Amino acid sequence: MGGNCENPLLGIITEKLPVYFLAGGRSSRFGSDKAMIQFRGRPLISHIAQTLGAKATAVTAVADVADKYQALALRTIPDCVAGAGPIGGVLTAVEDCAD
Repeated sequence: MGGNCENPLLGIITEKLPVYFLAGGRSSRFGSDKAMIQFRGRPLISHIAQTLGAKATAVTAVADVADKYQALALRTIPDCVAGAGPIGGVLTAVEDCAD
């Protein structure tokens, strides 16, 4: 596989909104931070943020600690309920967006 990996769903979005994505998890099976794995010369999380950013007013990662991806110039906020898994990340995004 190769070539253009553009998501066709991004083409139907007409209004720019803030976008949040979950970048938490312990990566216990993977053995290291999956978001930082190199893909085409850059961390995977950078590709995700760039793709989402094309249709967003702002892109924010929700992770286990604040500023986890600051070195990548990616706004990162901490889970508001530590250890709650994906639902905690979603709650964090909703609360942040409401501010």
